[in-house]
Amino acid sequence: MIAELNFVFWQKMFTDRFDQGLWNAHLLRVLPNLDAARTVTELRRQIYASLDEIRQLRNRIAHHEPVFARDLATDLRQIANLIRFRSTVTSEWMMNNQQAGDLIARRP
Repeated sequence: MIAELNFVFWQKMFTDRFDQGLWNAHLLRVLPNLDAARTVTELRRQIYASLDEIRQLRNRIAHHEPVFARDLATDLRQIANLIRFRSTVTSEWMMNNQQAGDLIARRP
């Protein structure tokens, strides 16, 4: 069932509609590496904005559109940060095993 859910579904989970019923009580438990000094609303908005950037990148790639004008290094860091919010170990593993960084640095 979860595999059937598209990316925008997960992004929409981070709209203010879910603050009362979900995020106010559980955001820092679900994403334990967020900055606890910031409000849930600020954190959720940051996550939503990051997911929107990544969704746009994913859509451009999926539709074979150019991504040359994007700051792909920032996109990669944004992906790593989103993963880090949940698990620093997983984020470090991803960064240690990804190959996009080398390609981005070479800008072929």
